[in-house]
Order: sequence, then C-alpha cells, then structure tokens
Amino acid sequence: MPSTSFRPLRPRWERSQDQQPSPPAEPAPTTKPRRSGVIAACESCRERKTKCDAKRPKCSACTSSGRECIYSTAPSESRGSALKRKYGELESQVRGLRESHEPLQRLLHALQTRKDADAVAIFRKIRQGENIESIVRHIGAGDLLLQLQVTPETRYRYEFPYSPHVPISMSTPNNPYLNTLIYEATFPTSNPGGTSNPFFNAQYRPQYLKPFLAARIVDSRLDSVKPSNWTSVSTDDDLMRTLLRLYFLYEHQWLTSFHKDHFLDDMLSGSKRFCSSLLVNVVLAHACNCYHAFSDRLEYWNPHNLGYRFFAEAKRLWEMERMEETCLTTIQAASMINIMYIMYSMDKLGMTYGVQAVAMANKLGLFGPTTQFKSKRKRISYGFTAWCLFYSLNVQCYHFCLPPLIKDPPKAALPDPDLDPGWYGEFWVQYPLNETPCPMHYGHFFKAKQEIVTICHSIATVMFDKDTGQAAQSSPQLIGNFALELRGWFASLPASLTPTNIVFPSHLKLHLLYHNVMINLCELLVSLSDKFAAGPLQSPHSVLEHSKICFETLIRLYYLRHGFESSDTYMAHSLTVMAFMALSQLKQLASSSDPLSMLKREDARASLILAAKGLSDQGRNYYFPYTLFHVVKAATESEDLELLYKSVNLRKENTGWDKLRAKHVQAQYPCNILSITDFREEQRLSNLIKEYADLALGDQSPGRESDTSNGT
Repeated sequence: MPSTSFRPLRPRWERSQDQQPSPPAEPAPTTKPRRSGVIAACESCRERKTKCDAKRPKCSACTSSGRECIYSTAPSESRGSALKRKYGELESQVRGLRESHEPLQRLLHALQTRKDADAVAIFRKIRQGENIESIVRHIGAGDLLLQLQVTPETRYRYEFPYSPHVPISMSTPNNPYLNTLIYEATFPTSNPGGTSNPFFNAQYRPQYLKPFLAARIVDSRLDSVKPSNWTSVSTDDDLMRTLLRLYFLYEHQWLTSFHKDHFLDDMLSGSKRFCSSLLVNVVLAHACNCYHAFSDRLEYWNPHNLGYRFFAEAKRLWEMERMEETCLTTIQAASMINIMYIMYSMDKLGMTYGVQAVAMANKLGLFGPTTQFKSKRKRISYGFTAWCLFYSLNVQCYHFCLPPLIKDPPKAALPDPDLDPGWYGEFWVQYPLNETPCPMHYGHFFKAKQEIVTICHSIATVMFDKDTGQAAQSSPQLIGNFALELRGWFASLPASLTPTNIVFPSHLKLHLLYHNVMINLCELLVSLSDKFAAGPLQSPHSVLEHSKICFETLIRLYYLRHGFESSDTYMAHSLTVMAFMALSQLKQLASSSDPLSMLKREDARASLILAAKGLSDQGRNYYFPYTLFHVVKAATESEDLELLYKSVNLRKENTGWDKLRAKHVQAQYPCNILSITDFREEQRLSNLIKEYADLALGDQSPGRESDTSNGT
C-alpha cells in the first residue's frame, strides 16, 4: 500500500470546568409572523376579495395593480360605525328637507283653504319679499290680516248687523258698563285719531283697542312640546302646537279641566303624572273646533275631520284606561269629553261621562282635603282639578235645571291669588305690533268664578230638587237671600274684574253669568210679588230690568270688541238667552203702534238679529249653537225672519238636515228659560227639535233658500 502523508494528530486539549460548552440554542420558530389586521379595506379590494393593507390614500394592492382606490370609511372607522354615521347624516338631511319644505306646505295649504281676503293678503306679503317662515308664523297665530290692518292708532271694532245704534234702553245712568274702559275704547267721544283718556296707550293697553282673536298665548313650552309623542293621529307637531295655543286662548280659561302649567310641564318632560295620551287627544279634538282653517270643524261625525280622528282615538284610550286604576288625568279627560258631547248637542251622553268623573273623583278622594299629600304639585293639581270638576258640572246642572251631581264644594281652600299665584298659574297674551305681553289675571278670575258657581250650586240644590224644589221656588225670603248673596259677590270683585276694567272674553262672560242668574231669581220674585210679602231684596222688578239691560250691554260690548267668530262654548247659552228675551219683547210689543213702542220693537229686533248672528257664527265651530240657531229661527215671526236672512250670512244646509237633527240631537238643554220656574220638559232642546222637524227648509220662500256660506 503506498504511503500517504497525513496531518499529525495533536493531543486532546483538556478544558476546565468553567469552560464547558453551553447547550445548543433552541431552533428558531418556523411559523410566519401574524399579519397586522386592518379596520376596513378599500372598496376595490372588497369587491375582488383580495388582501388590503388599508394604506391611505392608496393601498399597496391598488398601487401595484394600478386600480382606483376608494374608501367608504373614515380613517380609524369601522364599517359598522361608518354605516351609523351615514344613516345619521341621511336622517339629518331628510329632517332638514322636511323642515325647509314644511313652511312651503303650510303656506300652500293656507292659500288653498283660507278665505279670499286672507289669500290675497298672504300673496301680497310674498310679492313684497317677506320671509316665508315669518308669514307662516303669522298664519299660525291667526293674526295675519290684523297685522296688516290694525295699527296702534287704529280702533278696530265690529259693526252691528242690523242697526248701527245702541238701544236707548242701554243708556241709563246706572248702567255700570257705560263708564268703563272697554266702552270708551269702543265708542270714542273725542278726537277720532286717539282718545281723551291718557290711560289708553296701544303699547301697554292693546287689549282695549284690538280684538281678542288678534292675541297670541305667550308660553315658551308651547314652542317646544312635541304632541306627536302623545298621539298617533298626526305627526305634524307645528299644527298641533297651533291647536294647543288656540285651545288655551279660547276655551280652557272658562271651562277648565286641568292645571295648564302641570300639563305642559309633563307634556314637555314626558312624565305621565299630569299628562296622558288620553288627555292630549281630547284637548286636540276640542282644539280642532277652534281652528278656522278647518272648514269642516263643525262636522263632528265626519271621519275625514281631524277632530273626529282625535276624538275617536280618545274614546279608544278611554275604554282602556277606565279598566285600570283611577288616575287624575282620566278624571280630567272625562270632564272634557262631557263638554265635547254638550257641544255636539248630545249632552245626555256627555252627562254619563260627568257621572263617571264624579265617581272616579270620589274614589280618589279628590273633593276631600289635600293636606295629606307631601308633594306640593300633587296638592295643587288635586285641589285645582276638584274645583274644575265642581265648576263645570255645576254650571251645566244650573243651566240645565238639574240638581247638582256633586253634593258639596271641594274641601281644598282657594288661596289668595296675590299671595299664591302659582296655585292658579297665569296666562300671558301678546297682541300684534306690541312687544309687551298682557297678563289676564287668571288667579283672580278662577277664584271669582268658583265663588259664583258655589252660589249657583246652592240655588240648584234647593230649587231643582224634586222634594224641596216647589217649596223653595215659592219662598221670597230664600230667593231674596240668594240674590243678596250674589250682590255681595259682585261688590267684592277684585279690581281687574270690576265693570270698569273688564275686557277679555272670559271676564265679560263672568259678568254675563252674574246677570243671568240675577234675572232668573228676579223673574221668580216678580212672579211671587202678588202672592207673598216682599223678601229681603228690595224692588225686584227694578233689579230685573237693570240686569236685563246689563246683560244685553255686555253681549253688545263683547261683539263690538271681539266679534263672535272665535270659538266660545259658553256664548251659545248667553246668545240664546238674549234671543229669547228679544222674541218675548217682540211678542209683547206686536200690537202696539205708538212711537215709543215702535222704537222699542226696532231695538228688540236688532237684539234678536245680533243674537242670531252670534249663534250662526258660533255654529261654524260647534253643532250645539248651530242647532240653537235653528230653534231661534223656527220661533221667529216671518217678518223678522226676512230681516234676519238679509243680515246674517247663513251656512247652506243639505236637504233633510232638519230631520237628521230630530233623530240625532240628544240634548237636555232647556231653551227659552228666563225664570227657573218656567221650565217644562217640552222646552228641552231634543223635544223642540222634534217639534220643529216638520218645518222643512224647502217650504220657505226662495229668498230663504239662497242661504250660502263659505262654511267657515
């Protein structure tokens, strides 16, 4: 074997202990690092389902492929968040479009439905370049024409329909309503451009110079409430806010069912303690009769009528709530439903709701003391509602010649309005071209009307009771004491409610009620004067004539200052009393031919036509005065009826409505009642309507068939 040269081997090197080799290192992991996730890929990568690194402004995949890179999300925003954001943006856009178009829709609706004069005034404002929202606000407040026509220097008033003159009988020295601010403002005696009384300043006293329909309720809550949260009938909050304003302006103050401030506070906050869907729907149903833009507001039976839909919803909610535990708002709603049925000429049905309201109130202890409640708002609301129910049912029972449904007045004390004004709340109204709102002194008014109705309650308790009524009606002592009690009430009225200062419709009606009750009592005393010795009231015949003069003066002042067009549930009664007073006087003077009697006959005819006009005007708002107008018309002699048709613009009736009235009117209201002892069942409204049902309009003269109306 050939020899081979090898590298010589060296001896092994000995290591020390501390020089031992370290163990081999762990092998590096073979898995790839996790790819960082992205919040949202671009749209191009999402469509192609390719990986996207979400770089901005262009991802790597789109850059390498040369595609357009679009992101639908903001940086650091997930797709879910982006969808929510876009949905919110769309909602805002839709809301903005709706809000921007709403004034235009309201404006178009006004041009389509308003009277020609209103439409022309609106069009003129548009041509002048006025802001659309400003025009719509004026339309909503119902004072556009007054803004155009009434200036601080203008004494706007209505004109009598038949004779422009005030009856001579009213110009007596002891008529307390002639030497008053409202009379002086209505009948200026000096310089036509102003007034001799420096008290009149249009900036601070517009209520004496402008009609009440020009006023607007001032309450910031009415600008903020969302009625659509409380009703499923409508989503038009602006319209419903307008309806609420009209209700609180025209109807709430006289026939109150709830505390305004508590209702609006809870309506705004969403609390259901003093506000409920049932109550809101009833209020809106009533308010629809106040809105002149609804030409069909009279037709409570019309399913296309918005008021009908609100009332139908209210009755549905009523059926649900009355099965549940009794609550305050259910009682308040029952009281209002009763009032609504009265205005539908169906008070027999309405009274059933009044009876249920009293039963629920007794169950809740509403008429008892309220001191046990710790909450001040609850104490006030319970006591206030108790007095509201006591008032509305006693006014109804007194005028309907029925014994009271409530035995005694509520135990809750009526506080001094000057010391505790919050117990009552206040109403502030603002007139066109005036920046300063006017207070309506609601606390004093509410307390005064409760006090006079307490007297009416005492009268009805003894006079209309089937056991004690006949004896009471034959007692001059008892009747005279009631008359003196009324006089004491009148003498103690606060300054804002004295004849010198009254001006608002509710204040005038308070005085109308006083003189109406005094007429009832004095008619009774005069009828007893031949049989019994005189009672405590001296000269009842003079007091009777005085109250009749005052009653007519008040209605004439009401008309000249405020007109009869605005809805007013109570005026139907006062106008009916005036109409039958005039008819009675015309009957007495029919055979007299001396000059004085002829002059009195003309005055009575003027009063009849004015009262008939009032019932006709109110009959565009409610069916009750519309029905009463036809009763008055049927009782009018043909000669006077011809004059009435010439002076009053009547609503055209469909054939057969007189027969339908006889079938559907369910009313206990007694017509032609001046003395409370004259009442006979035949004078109930339902019975009179049936009696007159055969007097068909088709049998009347051609001139009478030409009755036309714009239906508003």
